[in-house]
Amino acid sequence: MQQATAPMNFTSRPFILSVSGLVLASLISIGIGTWMRPAAEPVREVPRISLELRMLTAPEGDVVTVLDNSSGREIDRLVGDQSGFLRTMIRVIRRDLGPIEDVNSIPFRIEAWHDHRVTLEDLASGRRIDLRAFGPTNAEVFIRWLMEKEARG
Repeated sequence: MQQATAPMNFTSRPFILSVSGLVLASLISIGIGTWMRPAAEPVREVPRISLELRMLTAPEGDVVTVLDNSSGREIDRLVGDQSGFLRTMIRVIRRDLGPIEDVNSIPFRIEAWHDHRVTLEDLASGRRIDLRAFGPTNAEVFIRWLMEKEARG
């Protein structure tokens, strides 16, 4: 004669405690495994091309001379309205530095990234600005300098 088995009661206290115990043991195992594993070194993204520049602002303020930081060669000279965005960017990116004896000696780095971003980084403060945020016309001059460098090799 066969004995009838009662259906499984998924709401019984022993069943709920058993499942809770298994879940808790799993979470503890994952936590210990994560804690014991050494942290991976963050992957530093490498720009496609970069250029370090010094930007000399004339005392009258409407002329910006752009120099290649490594060679000292003049890359561009922006006058009047041409230099407006660039002068504004220099002021914004360096506003928190306070007085610097020779602000023109500290270079900027322009970088073009594989995802088509173009950034301007102040090497004095470490601040980086994505130039795409200001529209293609304003970023165009920076992109032109990078393209000229790329063409030179």
